[in-house]
Amino acid sequence: MKKALKLKFLSPLLLVSSFAISSCGGNSSSSSSSFASSSSASTTTSGPACVEKDYDVVNDNYRNFYHIFVSAFADSNGDGIGDIKGISDNLDYLRDKCDPHADTSLGINGIFLSPIHPSPTYHKYDITNFFDIDPQFGTMEEFETFITRAHERGIKVILDGVFNHISSKNTLFTDTVKKMKQNISVCSKFNSAGQLIDSCYEAVPEARRFRFKKSGSEYPNDYANRDQTDGLGELASDYQMVYEGFASGMVDLDLDNEDNRKLIKDYLEFWIDKGVDGYRLDAIKSYYGEEIIDANKNCEFINYIDTVVKTKKSDAYIVAEGPWDTGAITYQNSTTIDSYFNFSRSLKGYGDSELDFSMYATNGIKADTAYQYISYFEDSFTKVNKNAINANFLSNHDIGRITTSFAALKERSVQKFKLFYGLMNLIKGNFFWYYGDEIGMIGEYSNDDRIARAAFLWSKNKGGYKCSPRLSGEDSRTLQYFKALDEQITDKDSLFSYVHNITRIKDLYPSIARSSMKRVDHSDEQILLLEKTYQRPPLLDKDNKVIKNYDEEKLLIAINLSEDQKVIDGTGLKLLDSLEVDSTKKSTLSENKLTLEPYSIAILDRGGK
Repeated sequence: MKKALKLKFLSPLLLVSSFAISSCGGNSSSSSSSFASSSSASTTTSGPACVEKDYDVVNDNYRNFYHIFVSAFADSNGDGIGDIKGISDNLDYLRDKCDPHADTSLGINGIFLSPIHPSPTYHKYDITNFFDIDPQFGTMEEFETFITRAHERGIKVILDGVFNHISSKNTLFTDTVKKMKQNISVCSKFNSAGQLIDSCYEAVPEARRFRFKKSGSEYPNDYANRDQTDGLGELASDYQMVYEGFASGMVDLDLDNEDNRKLIKDYLEFWIDKGVDGYRLDAIKSYYGEEIIDANKNCEFINYIDTVVKTKKSDAYIVAEGPWDTGAITYQNSTTIDSYFNFSRSLKGYGDSELDFSMYATNGIKADTAYQYISYFEDSFTKVNKNAINANFLSNHDIGRITTSFAALKERSVQKFKLFYGLMNLIKGNFFWYYGDEIGMIGEYSNDDRIARAAFLWSKNKGGYKCSPRLSGEDSRTLQYFKALDEQITDKDSLFSYVHNITRIKDLYPSIARSSMKRVDHSDEQILLLEKTYQRPPLLDKDNKVIKNYDEEKLLIAINLSEDQKVIDGTGLKLLDSLEVDSTKKSTLSENKLTLEPYSIAILDRGGK
């Protein structure tokens, strides 16, 4: 995570078509109905309960996750701040309880929440209480209801675990500083290395939870540091004391301290008891030092977390923010957690790549370029850890939105963007959609994180977007290419509809996410053929008795990277499904000829189920 400025969203509740969607800044006197309550059998709406459609989805940790920056998604009470109930009320948008892949449902089956705990900032990455919900976001009862409703839809929920640092307003820190001031005779003195003298630690044992030192001296074990003074008062001004901190107002914890480890263990177990399914680990590079780190110590602590969590819940899922480069592979080799985010194939790695450059040319996308891009790193993590799951993503709250990279394209920009989404979802592993990416929200990271954390664009009215980013220009840039959700959701050619079809196809054909791609040669330089093979485990009942066995799934994925229609040999194949950038043009298989529409991705059976 990165530090950011405070932000409040100030926009009224918007009516979307014939139903209401709670957006950031709702009017509390308006209708309290939501997108979710318009169709969910779990709500109190009148009429018969729906018959739930079963897609027989594999219940494991391979998922289509949806990353929600809580304050920016959906506001249920009109205070201008997104909240837990707002998410809960709109769960049927994320995955409809009756039909997970209804036309109005995105179809994800995992949710990753940004920090939800009490904090003095809008981003909540500086926690003051690990065991409660920030009042701006709601109550514990509302969180428990959200978890129940998510699980009813087959959605797993993971929290953002912020363990490197706490807020300088956290009582763990403020009480310690108060005691140090009360023992100023010993807690204002430093040894020759610039560290607090032992007498201070004897008088105030809690001081060992943090890394204090005299300004200008080194930290123990040569840890690099970011000296901070927020909250120290006269300890800083009169005695030149500083502490290691991630950023202003953020105090690093000494993770060797047993009291800190117990705190984190209690936290992990507490929220699992509340129904949480796993965690994203924030800022793991900084666990032992800031930026220049002791990687061995970092890995040891990551494994400590994994042991605590998996002992409590064996099927929990843990993904780490990880180094923003190839260093994540080294971490995966030395730790037991499930995943590290693949920054190399996010916005950070896409810019200036050969695939990026090829998008600008007419018919410039070649099979070699596309394959090299999507296959790179696919098996790198599993080579060092056979149980690893790739955590693929394109955008997040720190790096900005991938849409920005496609905004500069002139010709067929939306169609190429859809194709890119389709290609990236062929990579083995999980995929994390950042809220708003499914509708093409633009958010270019600059010196202000808020551009990448803007309010979700549920709708617009005569006055334009009312749940809007706080900085000038972002709405208009999005509108040049895309529309708000309420218009996209009824448009078969919208970006939303394309993403909806991606999640549907990945649910129906589990080999796409769970097996490595194998390239099949083709003479046309703009045709990419990939094989995927997967043997699904048998379905078991609660007594581990086999209910259902599955045939081996053998897919051929045919991708037309051209803006022209292509016809290739389809002998021995069966067309199962396709992703089309233009809903009026469908790829077909007839008389052993496979006709691929421009930028289409066809899913074919090559002899399995």
